[in-house]
Amino acid sequence: MTGIRGNTVFRTRPVHQARTARLAAALALLSAFAAPACLGSSTSCSSSSVPCFEATQATVPQSGGSSVPLQGNVDRMISYRHQQHSWQTADGYLHLMVNTGLPFDGGGNGLTLYTSANNGQTWTADLSLANSGSFSTSDGLLVGNTLDLAYSGNDVGGGVEGGSIFYVVLTYNPTLHTWSAGPSTSVYAASSNSAQYVALNPAIVVDAQNRIWCAYVRETLVAYNPNTPPYPTSNIRMSVGTTAAPASPSQPSWQDTGLTFGTTDSNTGNVERSARPVLMQNGIGMIYTVHQSFFWSLRLNTWSVNRQWSAPASIFTESPPYDSNPYSSHFSEVEDSSNNIHLAFCDHQRLLYMTFAAANLYWNQPRVIMPATNTDGSSTSATYPKISLVQSSLGSLLEIFVNDDELVRGYQSTNNGSTFTYAYLLAHDNITSLGDPSNGTDGFNNPRVETPVAWTSSTTPVIVPVLQQYENGSSGASSTNFPLNDVINQVMSFQVTLGD
Repeated sequence: MTGIRGNTVFRTRPVHQARTARLAAALALLSAFAAPACLGSSTSCSSSSVPCFEATQATVPQSGGSSVPLQGNVDRMISYRHQQHSWQTADGYLHLMVNTGLPFDGGGNGLTLYTSANNGQTWTADLSLANSGSFSTSDGLLVGNTLDLAYSGNDVGGGVEGGSIFYVVLTYNPTLHTWSAGPSTSVYAASSNSAQYVALNPAIVVDAQNRIWCAYVRETLVAYNPNTPPYPTSNIRMSVGTTAAPASPSQPSWQDTGLTFGTTDSNTGNVERSARPVLMQNGIGMIYTVHQSFFWSLRLNTWSVNRQWSAPASIFTESPPYDSNPYSSHFSEVEDSSNNIHLAFCDHQRLLYMTFAAANLYWNQPRVIMPATNTDGSSTSATYPKISLVQSSLGSLLEIFVNDDELVRGYQSTNNGSTFTYAYLLAHDNITSLGDPSNGTDGFNNPRVETPVAWTSSTTPVIVPVLQQYENGSSGASSTNFPLNDVINQVMSFQVTLGD
């Protein structure tokens, strides 16, 4: 049976009764979850209850990138929270979903899929998604030549951040290196909801029974301004799509499970929620954040779709003082071939990493990979990490890339996350001439980083593409029309050589 892990295809093993019974027994223990003690410490980490397992800190050579003609005037142009926006097809081509920022209000074609034949150095626009615009974000799962996509629409208008959630299947032609889109279906229809709710931030997974699970944030319909009330009231919801007749794999039938994850509340204009469903051996789990806390819950495939999941386990909470917009909600995860989950996120300017051990269904305590202070006393500012599992002639490598203001730092593990080494420092070629973007120079007020969660390299040396979003001059747009900003966002492409 074919399943999905991260953005890769794998084969699931038959369901064994003993395994199912052990998983069911473990569910009863989750409400009493307590992270195990970790060994080791470091005095250079900022104060926190999180033990420090810093990556080996060393001076690494700085690598420059090249600007590519991908532009938009929206903060969430190439990367957003927990979602996956880039993929590698079997022919080695790289594909990236870009939000161009247009239109600001109402339905349009703001989300555009681009394709690159040379690891992101040049790009070709392929297709755009209907009913998408400046507020839209997407999440996709690639299996072979099929990309399942869920995305939030821009169909409500009136300056409302959310909209409907749409699902569409894209099919790749490896001969022509082009994509085609099937008909879209509505996961959540905002326009027909009399309670005046909208949805945003979707993420999807497909279970062993070919059901499509889509988690998203649902909030009350208000015009969005992060600094002015009224603020939306939000929670995390789950819908499931089935492909049994009369539905089909390209047009599933969707059902709201009625399940809510986390609290329902308003948080002074900031949604601060992310939810990522992940595939497990005999069920699915979900990592989700509410305000300053991470939670974990799971279900068995044999359960009814509207049955409550396991009691949520709290796996991490920020230390005060709390950030008004927790960067920990911008997390990145990947699963390995043994169903272990590798999670990277940021907290108080630090890069943290933690793992879920599939063998005993247990989350290990987070470790600090990049501290808030360098060994020379200078401060760091880790935001928007991306984790990737790379298969190559060097073996299986875990790579974490994270923004540090204008820089991108890279950390590598050759032993499945047991230890990490600080391996890469990526910088804009014009980094020494940074200035106010309204004056027409480059800036890094809203840096984002993107790389595929799964990458296979057959080249020697091994090359992995890493993309960074930066600012390149004034767009003339009004900065009050969130999420638009008054600068042109552009993409820097780095060709990262592994093993150097």
